[in-house]
Amino acid sequence: MQVEVALDVGQRQVRAEQVDAADRKRQRRGDQQSPLRAVKSAVSPPRPGSDAALIGRSRSLRWAPWSRVRGYPAGGRWPRTRSLSAVPKVAATLYTDPGCPWAYSLRPAEAHLHWRFGDQIAWNPVLIGLSETAEAYAARGYKPESHAAGMPAFERRFGMPFDYPVKPRVAGTARACRAMVVVRETTPERFDEALRAIQFMHFAHGGLLDEDDDLREALGAVEGLDAAGIVARIDDPEILAAYEIDRARSRSAHGSPTHVQDRSATSDGPVRYTAPSVLFEGADGRQLEVGGFQPFEAYDTALANLDPSLERRPAPESVTEALEAFPNGLTTAEVTAVMRRSDLAERDRPGTEAELARLAAAGTVSREAVAGDAVWRLQGAAG
Repeated sequence: MQVEVALDVGQRQVRAEQVDAADRKRQRRGDQQSPLRAVKSAVSPPRPGSDAALIGRSRSLRWAPWSRVRGYPAGGRWPRTRSLSAVPKVAATLYTDPGCPWAYSLRPAEAHLHWRFGDQIAWNPVLIGLSETAEAYAARGYKPESHAAGMPAFERRFGMPFDYPVKPRVAGTARACRAMVVVRETTPERFDEALRAIQFMHFAHGGLLDEDDDLREALGAVEGLDAAGIVARIDDPEILAAYEIDRARSRSAHGSPTHVQDRSATSDGPVRYTAPSVLFEGADGRQLEVGGFQPFEAYDTALANLDPSLERRPAPESVTEALEAFPNGLTTAEVTAVMRRSDLAERDRPGTEAELARLAAAGTVSREAVAGDAVWRLQGAAG
């Protein structure tokens, strides 16, 4: 399922045909349409000439179940007796940036959320644009040496694969963000895989986010993407406009729960959401924010309070069952997070690594090296 909501630099142009009380309240405040209602309105085609028919005229916002964002089959590849509803019940705005190590380090928690809730959550990724240029980073005091020195701590704490070369500069993230806007607008089902490819390039392979050749090479590894075409559109006026909308939305955190918790930033002036902030919205219009990087339990608690009716899938019974739900593969930290038996239990990375090594030796899973770690897939899965 995919929904595109028309915006004109922040001005709402789309209204649901049957607007409930929460949506009417939003209209009085001047806010945008309820994202969950936008998701549900896409189930039936709009009548020609209706407000809903405006959907699709602009590609500045997209709402999609996680299986679409991650490129999985609709409803996921759940085992028969452990299936979940594929109907979105909660909308989630994810503020992210390919150059943020906190956003990259959230991937194990994201995988855990995907396993537990599947397509009951509809996701809209918003690109922050942490820095337009390397010069802007340098003016803030960022240095390649200190940037590289900070990466091992992220790997130790959160487990995603990192490499630590001292690069020629701390690259601005704007071009990578706009490449991801192109992917979101043209091939949304590959968004997460494309984001991961750029994150691997930046954090694990020594590439630069402001080098078009590095972006092309990273995106070229993602099946179904026209990497050259994506990079060629980075400076298109339509993409620049959509990116500026994302930047403006990201810099609207003043007075929000994220701001109150000091999970926001003012690095370029306005109070902005830090990556990977998430804003959840339920069917009744209620919203809950999880600002900045938080442990998995913060997202799970927010969802439990927002909609107790969400189906919650128990932990997988085996590593192969976990990998079956992720045909694009998982890193060791992601598999470990998904395999966690209880939210009160410690993560068992050594045990997960041993089981993955055993399965690889048996030919059941494949191993694609990434820095000092790997992406693991069931043999024969996409990737």
